[in-house]
Amino acid sequence: MPISVSAQLNASGALQVEAGDLSLSLTAPACIEQSDTLSLCNRGVELSLSRRDGSLRQSLKPDALYLDSAKTLYRGPLDERFPQGVSLVLADVDGDGHDDLLLWTGKEGAHGAASYDVYLYDPARHSFEFDQEFSDLTIGSNGLFLVRDGRLVSTSTDGCCLHVVETYAIEGGRPKLVERVTEDSTEGQDRVKVRTEKLVDGEMKEVLHQP
Repeated sequence: MPISVSAQLNASGALQVEAGDLSLSLTAPACIEQSDTLSLCNRGVELSLSRRDGSLRQSLKPDALYLDSAKTLYRGPLDERFPQGVSLVLADVDGDGHDDLLLWTGKEGAHGAASYDVYLYDPARHSFEFDQEFSDLTIGSNGLFLVRDGRLVSTSTDGCCLHVVETYAIEGGRPKLVERVTEDSTEGQDRVKVRTEKLVDGEMKEVLHQP
């Protein structure tokens, strides 16, 4: 079952949350209130992670972190149960059986949606390592991608009428775009155009166009 935790910084700018066998301690002495529950912490942020059996002890110092006291942490699969806009996420995104760490560090998603720094868990090093390629998948999208049947599914919109769904397969631990479906309702909801592209011989090619 997924774990969801809500927590607030104390007067000293610190909080600690538990997620199964993991303990996360956050220090954020300088935060700017964005809404009733959301704050932007962008100075002196430090996140410490430890596992009960001692196999993990690590500290990260992101430049910024968006901290939501109502949706502070989520640990579980990135499926339809995932509540978008969580500050700290533990989920397996590369299909290796180990939970990875995702931190809400920006608003570079579509229309100011959350964007994340993604840290893949390296079992050989017993640590979370930043991954630019997975992080880039959260930029320009409508929130965090979901994981369906071992593939990443990202959605984005452009204005009122363009809706794009991109599907990424995980090959060798890396995301590879294998399908893009674009729905264009510029001419009205009763005249939606659908364009489907798939990876064919190493290139994205149109395989279906419904005018």
